[in-house]
Amino acid sequence: FIGALPEVLAQKQHAQPPPPSSFAAVPHELEQLCLALLQREPARRPSGDEVLRALDVPRPFAPEVVSLPGRFVGRQQPLAMMASAFADMRAGERCVAVLVQGASGLGKSHLLRRFVAELQREEPALVVLEGRCFPRESVRYKTLDPLVDALSGLLMTRSRAEVERALPRDAATLVHLFPVLERAPAIAALARATPAPPLVDPADSRRRAFAALRHLLATLARERPMVVVLDDLHWGDADSAPFLEDLLAQPAGLPLLLLGAICADDVKADSPARLLLRREAWSDGRDLRTIQLGALADSEARGLAMSIVGVGGGGGGDGAATDAIVREAGGNPLLVCELSRLAATGAGTAAVSLEELLTRRLEALTPDALAVLGVLTVAGHPLSVLVAGRAAALDRPDVAVAELCAAGLVLRRADPHAEMLSLQFDRIRTVLLARSDAATLA
Repeated sequence: FIGALPEVLAQKQHAQPPPPSSFAAVPHELEQLCLALLQREPARRPSGDEVLRALDVPRPFAPEVVSLPGRFVGRQQPLAMMASAFADMRAGERCVAVLVQGASGLGKSHLLRRFVAELQREEPALVVLEGRCFPRESVRYKTLDPLVDALSGLLMTRSRAEVERALPRDAATLVHLFPVLERAPAIAALARATPAPPLVDPADSRRRAFAALRHLLATLARERPMVVVLDDLHWGDADSAPFLEDLLAQPAGLPLLLLGAICADDVKADSPARLLLRREAWSDGRDLRTIQLGALADSEARGLAMSIVGVGGGGGGDGAATDAIVREAGGNPLLVCELSRLAATGAGTAAVSLEELLTRRLEALTPDALAVLGVLTVAGHPLSVLVAGRAAALDRPDVAVAELCAAGLVLRRADPHAEMLSLQFDRIRTVLLARSDAATLA
């Protein structure tokens, strides 16, 4: 389709795309597959297995584990606290922050995803900007970088007139600090037409850019309700902390709910999480709330275990098996899930730790999958499928990636430019590093 972005989006909703053969010589079978994948109605598009059959590609390896993407139990009080924070944010037209704290494996990230999903069903116009910090990422402003990346994706869907109305006067300084914003055509045009800001004191330049980012967020948040989610905030950087502090220091006129997940044991001394937590007792109008996430109650853990064991069929939903899982897991949702998956395959529920379970999962991987996992472990931050495959010396990394996703070890998400991979949770890195020597990882 040809035209400005809004026109292209409109055409995609109402018109059939031209066949690829009208632009170049394309095999008939491939053209039919492409047209089928471009059907406007999702239900009419071929499934993954149908695509693989059409391309004559063998089905990716899938270990005998139970996939449970939507499994969730309990946590009603934390969900209610976040819902209350959202209601207060809208009623007061001000920024409210909620930090969810807890040990690794207690489901902080899952809780935030659940809340956001429920909120999106209730608020169809909701804007969600999500980001995640990583321990070995060395990008400056790495706490804000994924947030601004998500913001640029949002601006790409807006018309030029809408973006120009939302831009602050000091937009050029903001773009200079975060060039990714130039992905939005209106901002790219502004960058071309506006000379680069003069070299000034770096602290003053950062202050102006942060003020411009706040203005942009406030303008967009006044149009539609907005939630910003920053996962693994304990890995955040000191350079980004002043911006988050400013959001809370001047909450009026910024109807935005800021949600953060923190593993308290891993909080760095100079991270935004540490600075915000030190100011938990603020009395100057800043609204920062904390949720201390604890272990699941036995009844909640039992319900989660029974639902998984019943799905797998290996344990047959046996009460003794689920009782053993609850006893061994100690209320840790991640360990409940992993032990239940083990029971669902008929492998029993012997007293094992999460590290032992992950070690078994790693030992069952093919060499190609283990190579990709090692690359992600050493990188310490998300990589595209292409980059991870090249680093692992694989021409066809998709099969290895599918194996890792099926094993629950890797997250795969769509980025505006590429499919990105990251470890499902930090404990995988710890276990893999413990069982690998330096030569292997090198």
